[in-house]
Amino acid sequence: MEEMINTVDTAFVQDVKEVVVYIEELSENIVTNNSNSHWSGFSLPVVKDGGEYADLLLKHGLSDLERLVLILAMLPDIYPVGLESLERACQSDHNLQLMSRSIRQGGTALLPVGGLVVFLVGEQHRRQVQEALSPGGKLLSHGLINLEKTGNSAPLLSSIVSPTMETSEALLFNRRYQPSYGQDFPAQQLVSRLSWDDLVLPYETHEGLDEVENWLCCHERLDALEGVSRKIKRGYRALFYGPSGTGKTLTATLLGKQFDKEVYHVDLSMMVSKYVGETEKNLKKVFDAAEHRDWILFFDEADALFGKRTNTSSSNDRYANQEVSYLLQRIEDYPGMILLASNFRGNMDQAFLRRFQSMIHFPIPSTEERFKLWTKAFDNEFELAEDVDFRKLAKDYELTGSSISNVLRYCALAALRVGSASINHELILRGIKRERQKEGKSM
Repeated sequence: MEEMINTVDTAFVQDVKEVVVYIEELSENIVTNNSNSHWSGFSLPVVKDGGEYADLLLKHGLSDLERLVLILAMLPDIYPVGLESLERACQSDHNLQLMSRSIRQGGTALLPVGGLVVFLVGEQHRRQVQEALSPGGKLLSHGLINLEKTGNSAPLLSSIVSPTMETSEALLFNRRYQPSYGQDFPAQQLVSRLSWDDLVLPYETHEGLDEVENWLCCHERLDALEGVSRKIKRGYRALFYGPSGTGKTLTATLLGKQFDKEVYHVDLSMMVSKYVGETEKNLKKVFDAAEHRDWILFFDEADALFGKRTNTSSSNDRYANQEVSYLLQRIEDYPGMILLASNFRGNMDQAFLRRFQSMIHFPIPSTEERFKLWTKAFDNEFELAEDVDFRKLAKDYELTGSSISNVLRYCALAALRVGSASINHELILRGIKRERQKEGKSM
């Protein structure tokens, strides 16, 4: 069986072996003696520093029963033969529903259902199995397994039990799962090589960010204060508002970098799917993954969805409002950090603004701030000609940090094209002209 398990985690392999050996012995006993001996537990305890698998069990505080469910969920990807032998042994008893056949990757696969767990541990433990598979149980609420109903009115124990992608990646390959951006997962991780030193913000903006940093630093200790935490809503919601290019997205990215949290940008352009219910389903994937992994969620151009309400004039409008209502509810209930960005605070619905813990302004940089941005941007491998005067450029041209970065890119590429190691005033002016033309402005 070892060749079937593509993992280096010996504790995981040991548990899989125990479950497989037990199932195969049980299958043989059913065929020969028509008897069923119940699962009595794992022989080895979970030890600290025992590898990825042991760390996962300890981190989530899983019981022996939950540990068994996790292994059974993984079996179709590791050793499906074990489940097939049990199905053959029990095929004469039509009242037993232990597995379900489903289409997977072009073929059919035998997948465990909740009833299999009850069959293995004994009917006297049915209630414990139901609790382990309930939405409030650790396996589901911590994002370790998926439950797929086999019918609208089907009972809980007939649901298919499968591992989440995060669990599969961790146990099979000892690596973290990174979801792929697309229509069914409308969120993408934000990363940057820049640091706080590269960002120039006014004092008032930094002051507003202090409260955001306080929450990221201390929210776990805050939640532990029962007398305080029961009187306030979990999570933190902040609005960044100001013109494009003033550092809102970079600030969100750097907050994640500072506090070692992944930051995901939710693409609101994918908000409304042409298929009824798909948008809600896809947003649920994002929020569920975010809650399990404590992501910071960032929504740009939020006024497009959360702007001042208008009367609905068509069924499409009403459907879009249903999707927005779902998103609003998930934002309100999210226990982590939500950051929304808007170019204009005045465009936002006042009722929605009351849901924020803080609103932070990102204005167009002042002359002095633009001077700092120019000097930081052009502190690089290129030499500057003597005619470059950043003081004058800062005074004459009202540009954002993003626009100045674009000028740097233009100048660097132009210099490299002609084999030059220096940048002069004329080249910078050409870069500024291009930026202003994009904004519909003249020099």
